[in-house]
Amino acid sequence: EWELRIDHTHPVLFDHPCDHIPGMLLLETLRQAACARLGLPDAHLASLGATFHRFAELDERTTIRLDAVDDGALSISGSIRQGGVAVVRGTAALAPTAVSACAPG
Repeated sequence: EWELRIDHTHPVLFDHPCDHIPGMLLLETLRQAACARLGLPDAHLASLGATFHRFAELDERTTIRLDAVDDGALSISGSIRQGGVAVVRGTAALAPTAVSACAPG
């Protein structure tokens, strides 16, 4: 389990005042958790799925807990939690190498 650290000065995720954690930040949390847990810091996201159960508040401690890790499939399942309750549950799968759409071919 990790504690979520938020950069409130991020120009895209916090381009206007809000009282909750942006959904895109929560999705990025799942991606980063997969990279960290699977030891693939440069991997690219192959798939991502999430169910949002409620808003995640900015003024509450937020953690991510991994429920399942499949090293063979390069995927994780986990939850983002506040007050001991899952606010988001999701899965992320990684691709170890990049396939560039701009590659000459």
